[in-house]
Amino acid sequence: RRNLYELYVADKQTPAEDKKYKIQNIISQANSLGLPVRYLPKSRLDTLCQHSPHQGVILKTEPLSYVRISSPRHLSHERQTGLLWVLADQVTDPQNFGALLRSTFFFGADGFVVEEENRCPLSPAVSKTSAGALELMDVFCSKNLEEILSRSLFL
Repeated sequence: RRNLYELYVADKQTPAEDKKYKIQNIISQANSLGLPVRYLPKSRLDTLCQHSPHQGVILKTEPLSYVRISSPRHLSHERQTGLLWVLADQVTDPQNFGALLRSTFFFGADGFVVEEENRCPLSPAVSKTSAGALELMDVFCSKNLEEILSRSLFL
């Protein structure tokens, strides 16, 4: 879904055996993708992730962005019945936004749309709270959510 640039791993780390295996697996996957792996002091990792918990591993990627839509035609799908879209208006808290994305993905909704104004940025906090759902689904935005909603009722 997005470009991966580099993997940062805490050096001089002596994790528990199960965590050591998981970190080695992450490093192996990075190597198989041709990603550079850099070992940095834990203090540097703390700075890179703005002192949020990181478990000794950080993946540098390109930022995610919203997919802009201008008409309800973008909401249509090959399936003509049973479409479920979640429209969220003015949800700006990252934890609430991430929880909505997580639920939207879990329940198999066809999409998630927010209004362009007063929306939450697609941040690491949103991704973490969404339990990875943000990485697996597109999040759409529209300049006029009310128009999208009213026009989509007649599709």
